Amino acid sequence: MDRKKVCKKSSAKKKMMSIELKREIIEKHEQGVRVVDLSRQYGRSTSMICSVLKRKESIKSVTPAKGLTIISKLTIISKARKNVAKKAKTSEDI
Repeated sequence: MDRKKVCKKSSAKKKMMSIELKREIIEKHEQGVRVVDLSRQYGRSTSMICSVLKRKESIKSVTPAKGLTIISKLTIISKARKNVAKKAKTSEDI
């Protein structure tokens, strides 16, 4: 009997998205472009586009450092936590 050929899975490398690209996706969605059309246009999955749209408020509010083009989810979360801590501290002082 012949052995079955096992196909190696190609490990898809996670594609990072720049801040400008995320903002462009948000703007186009606000203009009425559907998520499916955005995913086809940018070559990303619909879940990736939905994740960007879900975090659109934090993406809009982020101002990256000079030369920085990609901000991870962890960076956004840590900045949000710092802001909450500052607000809690100022409310305790009052």
